[in-house]
Amino acid sequence: MREPYRIGKLEIPPLDDAKVRKLLQLAGIDPLDKKAAGKLEFSHQAACIAAHREAIHRPIPSEYNPPLDLVRTLADELLAALANLDLHPHAKLALWLDDGWSAPLFISTGDRDVRDNARAGITTVLRRLSKSAIEARYSRDGQPPSQLKNAVVTCAFDFFARNSTKKPTTTATGQFGKFAAEFYGCVTDEWPSEDGQTLAGIVRDVVKRSRDRDCTSEFPPPRPAK
Repeated sequence: MREPYRIGKLEIPPLDDAKVRKLLQLAGIDPLDKKAAGKLEFSHQAACIAAHREAIHRPIPSEYNPPLDLVRTLADELLAALANLDLHPHAKLALWLDDGWSAPLFISTGDRDVRDNARAGITTVLRRLSKSAIEARYSRDGQPPSQLKNAVVTCAFDFFARNSTKKPTTTATGQFGKFAAEFYGCVTDEWPSEDGQTLAGIVRDVVKRSRDRDCTSEFPPPRPAK
């Protein structure tokens, strides 16, 4: 029998052979593929470590959220200030025609292009900052916490995207959804409760986020065996 994996005081028992075969089968991988089984074991260990950290190091919302709220407030205020420049065309023109906007980040062939590209780029970043600050806020609601679920499902996705010949879909009844649910059970020994953000919702969010960032382009799925 394989020895448990130990990191600090955390001891992670190895997956038994039946669970390994079931998970590989759900991922569309040969259940007897030893190389894939080794990678699955590693992903399971990484998920257990992530879940352990989320469970015992859950931040205090009153300490965690204020800096994010400040980022959101400042980003929104700066967006409003930039929009207000429309009422002051001379100041607006002077701001966006500054020589600094010809830096490599805003390469252009003319003054108008420089002005438009710089403004569009900055406003896009500020909107993204504001939105990210909202999404990153922490709540202790839900058992287990959605952050724990997200950490485990992300590990499941990383394994699936790199090793399965199947394309991850956003549905809980799809092949990745079923794999993620089984993987989550193997990591936590429990199934998620209806707590506002179900595992199905997190499966959808993780897959959508990967598509937005084009994560899987760096790790194309292997070709099916002929």
